[in-house]
Amino acid sequence: MIFDNKTPYFLRQREPYVRKTNPQKPFTVDKLIIYLVRTGYRYFRPLSLTWSIAFVYKKGDNVLCILIRKNGIDLRLYANYIEGVSIIEGRHIAMHGGELYRNHFYGSNTLITAKIANIASRFTRGDIPDTVKEKKGCSYRLKPNFAEIKSQSSDCFKDKYKKMIASKEARDISDYIRNDCGGYLGAGE
Repeated sequence: MIFDNKTPYFLRQREPYVRKTNPQKPFTVDKLIIYLVRTGYRYFRPLSLTWSIAFVYKKGDNVLCILIRKNGIDLRLYANYIEGVSIIEGRHIAMHGGELYRNHFYGSNTLITAKIANIASRFTRGDIPDTVKEKKGCSYRLKPNFAEIKSQSSDCFKDKYKKMIASKEARDISDYIRNDCGGYLGAGE
């Protein structure tokens, strides 16, 4: 309530004190990386160019690889691990087998970094949550708006390809007849 200077002092009330808080900043990929290192995950450079960074944690017979890429974060789970992760020169990692679960930043209704941090912390305690197998978001190629356009362009390409093959065959036949040096007219002539 705001009063002007004409209002008597005893009727004026103080404005309540509102504590200003800083808005929470999102849980970024950089914060996730720091969290994973503090939790005990080992950092590696993947040999595959798909991912830029890999973090690996082994708990009992299970291995979880957290793979960070440009458009999302993937999880590779090795349940009852026998082999499939090769560490080369102590810095690089090559992965074969296991189950790969993709999480795209685009189109996800949850914060992927927070989901991965939750999965990572539960995995260090020996728990494999069901959320590991949930795939979130979609890549730019999987937008549902473009599914119809993609099928139309595929059909158009097939039609053009058939016409091209038919015209090439017709051209080949006419070239063969033209270049046959005297040509065969049929009926033994």
